[in-house]
Amino acid sequence: MVHFQSTASWSSIKSFKNPYFTWLKKNRVYLNYTKFKTETLVACGFLVGTHPGHLRREEAEEELRGSLGLDKGEIDFQLSSRSISVPIKEGDTSCYSFQAIIIETSTKLASTLHERFFELAHPSKVFNLAQVHVNIVSDLRSIYINNLQDINTIINEAGESLMQGLYILETSACDSSTIRSKLLHSVHNTARPTTKVALGTSSKYEDALGQLTNLQNILINSVPIDYHQFIFVPGQAPQVSGPRVDSIMSCAHSSFADELLHDFLPQQPQTPSAKRF
Repeated sequence: MVHFQSTASWSSIKSFKNPYFTWLKKNRVYLNYTKFKTETLVACGFLVGTHPGHLRREEAEEELRGSLGLDKGEIDFQLSSRSISVPIKEGDTSCYSFQAIIIETSTKLASTLHERFFELAHPSKVFNLAQVHVNIVSDLRSIYINNLQDINTIINEAGESLMQGLYILETSACDSSTIRSKLLHSVHNTARPTTKVALGTSSKYEDALGQLTNLQNILINSVPIDYHQFIFVPGQAPQVSGPRVDSIMSCAHSSFADELLHDFLPQQPQTPSAKRF
């Protein structure tokens, strides 16, 4: 095993289009990504509900270190996005595999890190937690928001960030008897500086898409004008993109076009476009 340090990011090294990775694959050189010197890594647990494709691991490591009361360098660990297997029940060899954010450390530090976790609130059984994690993550849908600056930027005198402001968004209430709840599961920066991804459950997806389409007006009315320069991209309004990028007006016009085609070409089978209200 050879240990080396690189200024290139891990994502760029592991990119299939990267000539360096192509050379590694051709020569059967395998990489083991670790932030600290260790011969063997062992999994000590996983984070429930975190999306393996969108979590900012460095920020999560810092937050987890604070939750455990660890000083920097006290106990070395890292977060890794990969599959993990847990036993379905005690005494049975069958396992349950799923994608998750894994907490890894060296073998000699595993017991110490375990004890720190045991000092936290008592968790349920690991298998049940794994099922909960899969149910949460598999139900999340992505909405990409373009032309927004870093979600960690401050948006008011209280010191709240743009991310906190987006978490305040609630589901739309049809009447006073409707119980409103948190609209988004999580919001993340992406590799593109002005593109963000918002994750929401399937049941709230349409509501989230509608509100995020109107995000510019929401932010203009809720954020002091002095902070607009830290949120918006000059000359470009925030806009959503993803599996459903059509606006309400474009969906309506598409529906009108279908009606015209049906009237003038009745022999042609038509698939009506769904209207959004």
